[in-house]
Parts: sequence; C-alpha cells; structure tokens
Amino acid sequence: MKNTSRIYLLVVIASITAVSTQLYAQKLNKDAVAFTKSYQDNYNNGNLAALMTMYPNEVTQIYANGQTEKVPKSDYERDYIRDFGESIGTFFTYTIKSAETLPDGKIKISGAFDGYDYERKSNKKLNPTSGTFENVIAKDGGKWKFSQLKNMFTLERVFREVRDLSLNFQEILNKEDIAAIKPLFTADGVWITPDGKSTKGADSISARYAEAFKNSNVSSTIKLANIQLQFDSSAIATGTYSIYGISSTGTRIMTSGSYINKLAKENGQWKLAELKQGGLVKTVAYQKVTDIAKWKTVFNDFRRIRRDAGELSFEVSTLADDPNTVCIISEWETTAKAKEFFALPELAANRKQAGETGEPHILYLDKK
Repeated sequence: MKNTSRIYLLVVIASITAVSTQLYAQKLNKDAVAFTKSYQDNYNNGNLAALMTMYPNEVTQIYANGQTEKVPKSDYERDYIRDFGESIGTFFTYTIKSAETLPDGKIKISGAFDGYDYERKSNKKLNPTSGTFENVIAKDGGKWKFSQLKNMFTLERVFREVRDLSLNFQEILNKEDIAAIKPLFTADGVWITPDGKSTKGADSISARYAEAFKNSNVSSTIKLANIQLQFDSSAIATGTYSIYGISSTGTRIMTSGSYINKLAKENGQWKLAELKQGGLVKTVAYQKVTDIAKWKTVFNDFRRIRRDAGELSFEVSTLADDPNTVCIISEWETTAKAKEFFALPELAANRKQAGETGEPHILYLDKK
C-alpha cells in the first residue's frame, strides 16, 4: 500500500512538473513574440535608442559559412545608423515559426523575414529582400536581450549563384565555346552593346558571338560588383568587364566597360534576360582625415550604400608623404551616377562621423 501511494505521488508530482514546464514555456514563447514584435517596430520606426537596449555589450554572430564571432554592441549601432539614412530607409516584417525554450532558460526564436528599402521622399520601394533567422535571447538585468544572431539572407545565396554564372560566362567566352553560350540566355534574351546595337533571341546572340570569335582572338574578364533583387523575382547584376587581344587583321584590342544585366530564373537556373554593356568612368576623391583607422571603419560601414548607388569598384590609398590624406579611386557606369552619389545627404554625415576635415576634392575622369 505504501509503495502504491509512493508511485501515485510520483505520478502526481511528474504531472504537476510537466504542466508547470508547459505553462512556463508558453510564457517564454509569449516573451519571444513580444520581443520580436518590439524589435520589428523599433527598427521600422528608426528608434535607435530603443534598439540598443535590446543588445548586451557583446553578441555571438553566426555567419552563412558557419563561422562565429563575438560582435560588440557598437558594431550593430553603426549598422542601424547606416540603415536609417536620410534618403533611403529600410522596412522589415518578421514571422516567428518556432520559439524553443533552452535548458539554460534562454529562448531560440526561428522564423523568416521579408523587407525592402524605400526612398523616403517618394516612398518608392526598392531592393526586396528575404531570408530566415535563428536567434537566441537571454535575460540580462531582468530584460530580454539578444544573445546569438543568425540571419540567412536570400541575397547571399543569389549572389553566389550569379557569381558562378559570371565565372562560367567568362570561361565560355575565353574557350570560344559557341554551343555553351545559348543556354546562358533566356529564349527571348537581349544583348545591347555600348553603341546601342541590340540583338534579340538566344539563337541570334549565339550567332553574333560566333562571328566575334571568328574575327578576333581575345581574353575576357568579368567582375561582379552588385546584385539587386527585384519585385518580379528577377535580379539586376552590375559590374565591369575587360577584353584584351588581337583582331584577325592584327589590330590590338584593349577595351573595358560596365554592364547592367537582368537575370531571370528558368527551371531553377539563373539566365541572362538582358545583357547591357555600357561605358566606364572613374572618380578620384581625396580628403584629409584625423584618424585613418577610424576613417576606414566608417568607410567600410558605408559600403552597401556606395554599392547600391552604382559604385562598381574602388581602391583606397594614402599619400606616400602624408598618411592622413586618403584617396579613393572608384569606377561608375556614368559621371551622372557618380555625382548623384557624392550629393547624397548621408555622405556628409558619414564624412563627419569618419573624422574627415575640410571639403573633399573630387575629380571625374573620362577615358579617352
């Protein structure tokens, strides 16, 4: 009888424990939902002060390649300052798919996000983005805060796929593999050369390349600068190309330019819907700075805005006899795009934050 009572008591205790654990988990799940909603609202409202209260002094960041890094709170603050620009804003929606209570009392929140940039003046939507997240939050001073962040952007995967397409295209051109060119284009694909000449249809494009191969022996280099997803599920790839070699008549060929390609998916593969070649101009900007290390950190944080503004490449140097004078040589499709970038309101604030002194000197170069 005593044994039976003991067994019954253990069952009751186990049942009470299970119910309590379930109720506690439900409470934590509600906290997870509230935390994610709070983060979403703070971000979309540009509330930097409130966002910073959601971070401890250091957060574990997990990258797409599986590597982890301890990231200081100040790095995230710089990211938000960049995202809350005067001309361009960003909007995100987060959807929680699961909220798991971990043995140490932390909560792992998993789900998906969708978002886009927008022009503040016109409210025009740009650059749609999506992905998944798997974040961990923990109590810190009685308040839930991020402990671990893992965000997987769809754009990262698309960039790798388009980069592979670019490298494959380069290899095919250099091998003069006519048969392999047609599958790179959609059936109604278009090729537009810098002089405005247009060739439509994968068959016609392939035939045009065959003629070019017959008339010259060249090597091509294609560099991918940026990928921007579009709301119709296509993507825009920008970059530069160089062609070196000799024509069938013995004339030396040495040319370079920019490209703006539209890509579409067919049967799960990215293909060229439009290959548009254009010009290439350079800018040289030089500026005095107070602290080159600080300047470089702020400059790197501004990389996405530079890229989205149309910068195709850049290199940074300092004067040999003055390490506090920094020089940036950049490539653009047109002078107009470069001037639009240098007129951005965010750039003035970025320069001030970077410790630049005086007005910058900017030269616009047109290759002759």
